[in-house]
Amino acid sequence: NIEYKNGVIIEQNIFEKIAISNLLTAAASSLQNEGKMEDAAKVYEEAISVRPEHEEANYYLAEVYVELGKRIKLLNI
Repeated sequence: NIEYKNGVIIEQNIFEKIAISNLLTAAASSLQNEGKMEDAAKVYEEAISVRPEHEEANYYLAEVYVELGKRIKLLNI
């Protein structure tokens, strides 16, 4: 959704998307550090679905895919 305020385009909910994707990425990172790679991948994927441009989530998801041997899926990122 796009909203205009004082002639400036403001995307609604962008701050919520950033906060949610950051929280999900932090949770996924904890799972990754615990060796729970499948769970970590699912949470990173969720973070990316909220905010596809989240660089950290994309990077660490790729790392998890390599760890899991999902090289084919990695090529689709």
